[in-house]
Amino acid sequence: MTKPSKPYILHLDGDAFFVGCEMALDPTLKGKIVVTGQERGIVSALSYEAKAAGVTRGMPISQLKRMLPQAIVKPGNYRAYASFARQMFEIVRRFTPTVEEYSIDECFADLTGTEKANRMTVEEIAVTIQQTILSELDISVSVGLAPSKCLAKVASKWAKPYGMTVIYPDDYMTYLEKTPIEKLWGIGSRMGKRFKSQGIVTAAAFAGMSEEWVHNSLAKPYRMMWYELHGFSLLPVSTATKDSYKSIGVSRTFHPNCSNVDELISYLSRNIEHACVKARRYQLLATHVSFFLKTKDFDYVGAELTLPYPTHVPGEIMGVIEPKLRKLFNRYQYYRTTGITLTGLVSEGREQLDVFGLHTIRTQKSQAFMAVDKIAAKYGTHSVFLASGMGARAKARQDEGVNFDKKKGGREDQVDMHVPFLSIL
Repeated sequence: MTKPSKPYILHLDGDAFFVGCEMALDPTLKGKIVVTGQERGIVSALSYEAKAAGVTRGMPISQLKRMLPQAIVKPGNYRAYASFARQMFEIVRRFTPTVEEYSIDECFADLTGTEKANRMTVEEIAVTIQQTILSELDISVSVGLAPSKCLAKVASKWAKPYGMTVIYPDDYMTYLEKTPIEKLWGIGSRMGKRFKSQGIVTAAAFAGMSEEWVHNSLAKPYRMMWYELHGFSLLPVSTATKDSYKSIGVSRTFHPNCSNVDELISYLSRNIEHACVKARRYQLLATHVSFFLKTKDFDYVGAELTLPYPTHVPGEIMGVIEPKLRKLFNRYQYYRTTGITLTGLVSEGREQLDVFGLHTIRTQKSQAFMAVDKIAAKYGTHSVFLASGMGARAKARQDEGVNFDKKKGGREDQVDMHVPFLSIL
């Protein structure tokens, strides 16, 4: 196989994106210690100034305020972040139509053959995209340019913030030697441990393994990754719009760590509500569900369960999960994260009907939650919520130091006054 003669895949990555959006909305925040995550009670995103001061993601807000009283804590404004992301991706599309929105602050773009139309080299296009985003949105991004998506990912992380890194086909090992194997796109800590147990500590060590070993030892995704690290582009940039899902997952880390099963059920209930909102948005029903609990030591327990019938009603899914969760719960253990994934998704209207009238009942429940979605769109997320999630909601408010005195008024006090009538469903 012949490697491409020049880099052509761009990876764009927002620099401290959520905090960057907050700074674009309020320039007085620039240069200060700023974090988001007030609504969760832990640091979700942080400015580079906060990182330099020793703040870490997941740090309890209460600890942060004791350590750095001058720190500015903001609640997550996800609608604003999504708006910035859409504008950012549209800027990239001015230079190439082949753009893959990978996450809210990341995208890939294929710049192959765009030089003539843009009257610039691909390197100049990458820099111009970066500068245009900064000038029009006041958002800083780092970009990487390489022959493949995997190498472009390595490049965009190389020099942050506001970095521009090009990896050419003949010098990729220079960058891979300084990239820990677990930091490689698609590896993660768990697979990273497996590689390290075989002496593969860096991305360069992985790329240096023989082609025969790769084919005999690894599954297809990792074989493709090996070729991508050698500069072969096997993962195309996909322009497909995200209008359907094979699965829907939601996880949430909380503070302090929890050793109470009812609190865990409450946290998981909120995750299920979020997942079901997305399922209803795309008119999907789940036939299977899996959940996990992560301990403070980062160990996992969980289970995959089959639902009695396709549904996107959170109360029905919670009814299946709760008995299993109680069996897996260890009262001597502390937990830090809950997660839920809806799988086996089918389009609404294509599920099998029954002869006992359950379909009619499910339809009525579904319509009730559609009404809840409309209320949320008008009055804000969680204006109405499951009673089983009340504990997690109250705990989050308590951790944030929110005063529930009605006399103080304001939207933050009013939101929790809604009656959680949906528990009967």
